[in-house]
Amino acid sequence: MGRDSSSANRDSRQSRTSDGESGELKLRARAVAQDDRDLHVRYAIAVGEVLGWQPEVGAFHLFAIDIDDVTYLRYDDGDQRLTRWPPAAESVRRIQTATSVGPPELVHDLLDPEQPQPSE
Repeated sequence: MGRDSSSANRDSRQSRTSDGESGELKLRARAVAQDDRDLHVRYAIAVGEVLGWQPEVGAFHLFAIDIDDVTYLRYDDGDQRLTRWPPAAESVRRIQTATSVGPPELVHDLLDPEQPQPSE
């Protein structure tokens, strides 16, 4: 994640992957520069109120992050579990052998199927 703000200005598409013992999370998003001076002023005031120091307006970059896709993959006792958004979809592929899994089965482990989904 060593990209500085100038690289985000040049290429706003970002992709990050984090893996660990609990699974792998992949996030695809765009960093959208926020140039509105009033927004920078409101942000600086909010930071000052919360953190006790005041950022200098014009001396920092501010970005909105537009998330395109989130994928979470984990293994649970050999079963492969996949969660994606959007669309809100979850599946499990049950272990068949030490090196293979079966076809995807729909499940609802992490996502609430009753939650409204973003419009495309």
